[in-house]
Amino acid sequence: MTGKKKAVIAVIAVLVVVAAIVIYNLPDISAWMEKNSAPSEDFVEFFTGFYEEPDRCSVLDENGMDVTDEFYDATVGFYEDGDFKSIIDYMWDNGIIEASCAGESLQDI
Repeated sequence: MTGKKKAVIAVIAVLVVVAAIVIYNLPDISAWMEKNSAPSEDFVEFFTGFYEEPDRCSVLDENGMDVTDEFYDATVGFYEDGDFKSIIDYMWDNGIIEASCAGESLQDI
């Protein structure tokens, strides 16, 4: 085999390995991208409603426990500062899986 063929085979082998690594880690990459993206306008609008009328809303953690009061207390300062990214971070870090207000779910937006 010539040097050129070996080089081409080596490049193809590296590309296959890189592709396999990316595909294997795709769920983690997607989660990272979602966690680190800027809050959408719908997210901001939803949580603006949440902080304006918290009594009409509920927040559940990954165990299905209602953590609305704890969530509100821990994040209202972020809302007051307009820091919706920190609200997202808090949700990720604390296993918040559901939020709903007046029949509208965060998962619906």
